[in-house]
This record gives sequence, C-alpha cells and structure tokens, in this order.
Amino acid sequence: MHTAKPVLVRVFSPLGLYPRHPIEIPGARLLVSDELIVSAIHVEPPEAHGLVHSFKLNFLRLEETRFLAAIALAVHPDDGMAFTYPLYGYVDVDSGLDDDALIEAAQQLAARISGWWGRSAVLPPESGGPPYQWREGGVNVDRVLNIVSTVRLNDHLLMRGLGALLQADMCWRHREIEGVAVLLEPTKTKLVEFGRFAQQQASRRKADGPGPRRLRRSSRRHGGEQAFRQTSR
Repeated sequence: MHTAKPVLVRVFSPLGLYPRHPIEIPGARLLVSDELIVSAIHVEPPEAHGLVHSFKLNFLRLEETRFLAAIALAVHPDDGMAFTYPLYGYVDVDSGLDDDALIEAAQQLAARISGWWGRSAVLPPESGGPPYQWREGGVNVDRVLNIVSTVRLNDHLLMRGLGALLQADMCWRHREIEGVAVLLEPTKTKLVEFGRFAQQQASRRKADGPGPRRLRRSSRRHGGEQAFRQTSR
C-alpha cells in the first residue's frame, strides 16, 4: 500500500532575499506574502537516502536543502541573487492540504518560534519582525525545477556543497561571521557552474525529445555528480 510522504512546513526570516511570487514544483512549495513566507516540502526519512542530515545545515532535511539551494542557483550571479533564510523549527502536516491550511499551520509555528527564541532570532513580520526584502526580478521556476530534478539526494558530495551554499548566503547577513561566507565562496562558485549544467541538461532533454527509459534514468543518476566533480578540479 502506497503511503503519502509527510509534508514539512517551515517559516523564514526577513534576513533572506526572496521573490515576490510563489514557487511551486512537484513535491515542494514556497508560499509568499508580506507577513509570512512558508515552505511546504514532501520529505522522506533520512535513511531512505542513505544520509542522516544535510551536512552544513543539519536542522534542514535533505529535500529542503535541495529545494532552497535550487532557488539560489536559479539566479545567475550576473543577474543579482536570491536566497532564503530558514528558521529553526518545523511542523509536520498531512499531505494534500491547500495553501490556506498550510499558512494557518505556519502561523502557529511562527508563534511558537517567537516564544522559543524571542529577540535572539530575526522573526517574520507575522511575529513582529521587520519587513521581508524582495528580489524584484523574481526567480525562474523552470530553472528551480531543472536543478531539483538533476540533484540526487544520496549524492553525498553534491548535497554537502548545497548545504555549504545555503550556509554561505546566511552568514553574509551577520557581520560577526561574514568571513565564513568568504571561505565558502569557492564552493558557491562551483555550484553556480552546476546550475548551468542542470539548465543545459534540461535544454538537451527538450531538444532530444523522449528517449529510451534506461538512458534517461542513467543520465539523471550520474550527471549531477560528474558535473560537480568536474568543476571541483
């Protein structure tokens, strides 16, 4: 009997730089409003992917790391940047809930986070925090999907790099630890190249049309890891 994957809901700090529009791909959503930004992502137990956590940001699940990193990589550095700042704490909800139900769950979560952390966290406007900052150019949702589709969650090297990417963007927001972001910049540069690779792979798939099922599955299995290793040399 097939069991639906649980949905993990998380809220975001104004310390990020976000698109004003929602992002929705199969298995993951980013809901956006002036008061509260929320992610809702289908997740599996970590052992399903052979990994226990997402390395650099071990409070995030692997599926979250992949989705949030894809949002950052979907914007080429020449076009500015977008990045998220997820807050510690989450809530599991049933699969199939509509946006209103997800936002209600996120509002309750935000209230609990406010009680946990108080002034030690930069809370969303919903909880009395400052306004969100927006990337007016938005984020290309097709690029997010292409990157997510290319990344395998059991690819240890690539997932470690994606965790470092998220950590670098978050460190830039704190003067006391912004030097850590500089140390992680080489990894970020390599991952930008991976983002280009994912886009090229998607363009080739569209140009080639449907091919043998075995070949397509093999390409997904090995392409992402090879691209990241090549740019790491």
